[in-house]
Amino acid sequence: MRRGTALGLDERVSRLIGRIYESAFDPEAWDLVIEDVLEQTESRTVLISVSDFRDEQMNRAEFRGRGGVRYDEARQTYHGERLYLEDRTFHFALRHPFARFCETADVIPRETYLDDPVIRYARDYFGATHWIVGYTAPVDELTFGFSILPPAAVGPPTKRNKSLFKMLFEHMDHALRLAARPPVLESGKDAAVILDRSGHVRTASIRAQQLFEAADGLTLCRGKLAARTIAGTQRVNEAIASALNALVDGSHGGAVALPRPSGKRDLLLTFTPLPRLPSMWRAFQPAVLVKIVDPEDGTSPAAAERWSGLFGLTPAEARLAAELVARDCNLRSAADELGIAYWTARVHLQKLLEKTGCHSQAQMIRTLTRVE
Repeated sequence: MRRGTALGLDERVSRLIGRIYESAFDPEAWDLVIEDVLEQTESRTVLISVSDFRDEQMNRAEFRGRGGVRYDEARQTYHGERLYLEDRTFHFALRHPFARFCETADVIPRETYLDDPVIRYARDYFGATHWIVGYTAPVDELTFGFSILPPAAVGPPTKRNKSLFKMLFEHMDHALRLAARPPVLESGKDAAVILDRSGHVRTASIRAQQLFEAADGLTLCRGKLAARTIAGTQRVNEAIASALNALVDGSHGGAVALPRPSGKRDLLLTFTPLPRLPSMWRAFQPAVLVKIVDPEDGTSPAAAERWSGLFGLTPAEARLAAELVARDCNLRSAADELGIAYWTARVHLQKLLEKTGCHSQAQMIRTLTRVE
């Protein structure tokens, strides 16, 4: 009988580990992970957080559990009113970012334990007086944290539950890194870069690395894209911010032309937001694809094909763009030449402006002609 019970426990833990990895891509799996962790570690509540150790801030905090706890109110007090700044486990993590685990019983003096403001808060809201925190080493300057809070009557988590929690958290760490892994840029010909949400380069193709080393208009500075002038770098940063905002509002990224000290034709950088997976780990996922076009690289596809690839143009939008550039004509003349209604051409032009990050037809034509 005992052997059967142990096997059943192992099966439940195995299913839970599988769900942890599923949660990298499926938010519903994450909900099941929370339920299973609560049950299997005999916890009353869990706290999930995302923190920026560089700025000593907690960017996100979420309490989950069972019963009639006022979790929204609890989160507002802890996160919204920044009670976490009084949490000794949070400060321990700031001082020891690679320690991975911390317990309240180890960092709060026993003689003043129950008078600690965060302990009083946890007791009042969750009926808990102890917890253990697992937290990842910083990933792109962010740290993921997960805490279990057993009932106050239990005291600190039991030895069995601590061991189980630590093992499960190791798998959470692996799942996070799986979700945050940037795409592999294998092409040796195309210059492309993947950025994280803070604008740091996560990975770069071989051709992009060659351009950085040449430092002819574009290079890397502390892991970020930098132009040869402050104004150019500011335009790059604004384009990155625009692409990041596009993740929220559904718009498109933009483009920036960078002059080169060598006198060669300008480099053109296009910024495209990457799809964000609907998972708990989305804050850690790669955020922006940057393509770098060097007009000096020799033969290239037809201009319209290149524009379509760079900016995601539809065939109709590419045809209109080609007509406007080739004939240097106004929109009505282009519509007549293509045999489409003027209002249709206006819709296409609006999309062209959005996708190229331009504010006028003239600016768009200048941008497109740089990559003919």
